[in-house]
Amino acid sequence: MLLDNNLYFFTLYGIGDRPSHLVPLLLTAARTGQEIELSPGDQLLNLMYVEDAVSNILKCLSWKMESQYEAYSVWAEDYFSVRQLVSRIEGTINCDVKSKWGARSDAGHEMMQPWNVPVPQLPFLSVPTTLEEGIKKIWQSSASIA
Repeated sequence: MLLDNNLYFFTLYGIGDRPSHLVPLLLTAARTGQEIELSPGDQLLNLMYVEDAVSNILKCLSWKMESQYEAYSVWAEDYFSVRQLVSRIEGTINCDVKSKWGARSDAGHEMMQPWNVPVPQLPFLSVPTTLEEGIKKIWQSSASIA
């Protein structure tokens, strides 16, 4: 299996995610046993489960801001590398992801160190779904339709 598109960083993941996104690609590789060609895997990711993002957006709709405009980030502080993501997926689903590390080069725009987010985090940001919990939900959901 070859990744022929860029990886999407700082993104949402969850049930129904596009099959071309990184998390679904890795889970498909685990389920099928096919080898997936990856970069060296040092890029950093910052993923949030889609239901957590929706919950935070809904809270914002009823929030009384102090001024007419305020900028906040909805950004979890849990950065991890692609290699760590693969390892965490394998540990969560108890299945190997056959990864051919370094088979493709970095695209050139990946984050190799945490970015400085220029706006403060949403004061009531809530990210209750751990990566492992989110992966389990997706894995179990895809098993029921497979």
